[in-house]
Amino acid sequence: MPLEEEYIKKHFSTEGTVSRWWEPESIDPFLVPKWLRQFYIQQRFILRSIFDVKGKAIIDIGTGKGRFAIDLALAGAKQIHSIDVSKDMLKIAKKRATQVGVADRIIFVEGDAEHLPFKDCSFNVAVCMETFCHLPNPQHAMNEIARIIRQNGMVIANMITSGKLWRLRYRHNISIPIVLAPVYFSRFVGWLRPFFHQKLGYPLNPSKPLARYFSQRSFHVLFTNAGLQIFKVIKQGPRYSPVFITVVGEKILSA
Repeated sequence: MPLEEEYIKKHFSTEGTVSRWWEPESIDPFLVPKWLRQFYIQQRFILRSIFDVKGKAIIDIGTGKGRFAIDLALAGAKQIHSIDVSKDMLKIAKKRATQVGVADRIIFVEGDAEHLPFKDCSFNVAVCMETFCHLPNPQHAMNEIARIIRQNGMVIANMITSGKLWRLRYRHNISIPIVLAPVYFSRFVGWLRPFFHQKLGYPLNPSKPLARYFSQRSFHVLFTNAGLQIFKVIKQGPRYSPVFITVVGEKILSA
């Protein structure tokens, strides 16, 4: 299902929305089911295993609260640009980076993944995790990422898959109906929508999706159309119905 651009960007850039509910490594089962939290934690180790951070100009696109940028800085990265459309998320990311002593190595930038405010060939590595699922124009975003990456540079991005088995499990996990109950209830009681939007950070219009699922093929097409050569694919979850797929592409010199 296509995402409505104006609605998506307004939601994610509005104060007190995504910053209230996006906490993927939370130990609170009412926010994140335990089985899903393990995948989110694993992603940080996957990222570290893909490349050596030393001497690399790195950008974290859709940095959120900074969990990947901070982790890479702790691993030894000297300078990372972290960009997000949400001022709230960037404030939290900067605070967390300060708490662990790496704020001096991370440059926080408010900006849009589909219109990156950087010159061509600025970075060696681009990281874009848990972001493509929320982008209204994913191919445009991937083209932008390819533009700012240097020749032989690396793009690491992941996707939420369209696999039916894990989505069935996710929907039937007891914590999901509880945490989303206000959203579903507000569909039927229209006057409660502003309350849930303002107080809990849920979408003002729950009938409009905030995320999309990809098939592995459709996600690969984003890379190839942007001129990136895929050389590694990492799956998380059941073999025949993975939850997340991380794809690593390289910008190859054209003949």
